[in-house]
Amino acid sequence: MNTMFLMLGVNALLDNKKGLTYSFFALAVGCRPFSAIYLIVAFLYFILKEKKQNLEVKKMIKGNLLPIIPVIIIATIYMVYNYVRFRNPFEFGHNYLPEFSTEGGIQFSFSHFPENIKSILNLGIRFDDKLHINFNQPFNFLIANPIIIVAIYHAIKNIAKTHKISLTRLIFLSGGVAIILLTLLHRTLGGWQFGARYTCDIIPMMFLSLFFTRTNENDKAIISDGEKIECISLDRFEIAVITFGIILNVFGAVIMWQH
Repeated sequence: MNTMFLMLGVNALLDNKKGLTYSFFALAVGCRPFSAIYLIVAFLYFILKEKKQNLEVKKMIKGNLLPIIPVIIIATIYMVYNYVRFRNPFEFGHNYLPEFSTEGGIQFSFSHFPENIKSILNLGIRFDDKLHINFNQPFNFLIANPIIIVAIYHAIKNIAKTHKISLTRLIFLSGGVAIILLTLLHRTLGGWQFGARYTCDIIPMMFLSLFFTRTNENDKAIISDGEKIECISLDRFEIAVITFGIILNVFGAVIMWQH
């Protein structure tokens, strides 16, 4: 459900619908608190876009405050619900999961970081004597979510071609990095669901970054204002990686269904 709300928010952002964008991202926070990063990134995106249009400060403030009202309403509902259920407006129920309520341990800590880095970068795919595929838990997040490879490769390719990077794209990529870093502080990485589950939260952000590759050719700065493109141009390598990702995840869905 988190991914669904995030993708609906991404679609609304691309259509320049602020209220819907903020609302869907706010709803996603109820599924995963880290989704609040999407709200911050969306706010920065709209401010940057309006700044380029040379709008008056008063209009910019008014134009961005009104769409935030649904976020306040959704946040209030979540907090009331959390208080009624857990007696804590900021408790979403994670501390009541078996891995924390019975096994104990700290949910978020910098001490989890080194082990989690090793886990998500571990290849994690093995073949037994009968050539059956076995997946370690968790396995490499780049293999489970290959759109991350495409987004990074696409950004590097664009920088090499234009010698500059879109500021808008940089904001989205930074948001994705922030989500991954926060996820690495979590003891379980969200559990296992054909890969470390919480790393899936970065997918909509990486997808969004692909739409903002165009930069201002007259701007001599390395970091240039980004403009939305209507059609994403992918090369053979990117298409191959995406095809691999689709096949792997269909295969993973079959494995999860069988178990």
